[in-house]
Amino acid sequence: MNSSVAAKAHTAPPVERTFAHSYATNTASEHGSSMLYVQPPTDWDQYAVARFISHYVEPASDHDPGYMDFLTHMLNWPDSSSRESFLAVSLASFGNVSGMKELQVRSKVHYGRALRALQAALNDAATAVHDSTLLSVVILQTYEVGYDTRDLSLYATK
Repeated sequence: MNSSVAAKAHTAPPVERTFAHSYATNTASEHGSSMLYVQPPTDWDQYAVARFISHYVEPASDHDPGYMDFLTHMLNWPDSSSRESFLAVSLASFGNVSGMKELQVRSKVHYGRALRALQAALNDAATAVHDSTLLSVVILQTYEVGYDTRDLSLYATK
């Protein structure tokens, strides 16, 4: 082996090894290719939100009032309880469909944050009457109806 190549191999930053990385490396080796494939990182929060909107939001039309079309506007609100509520329900939905336990756990963490933010909003007379506070209640109700809320230890995680 060339000494300069060996030196570079020892000083190169580590590559995160994932299932996709291992699969691509093994597949490339099997096919006689020396090319190394590395999967780009995935933003599961963004994917879960997009999936939830595409499956559960029906835009209003001339003949139909729509269903939960207000959710897309909610993403731009500065209110943390509505954002956290929406992330909780989106991650829970995608986590259940995909079977990814990590997303289900993260949904519970966001659920706990949403409950704390909602409690703070309800304790303040000015924010208690905001539309975003009511929306947080509605979204959290959707979470509680559709997903397991029995393991309360995860909700306390910050």
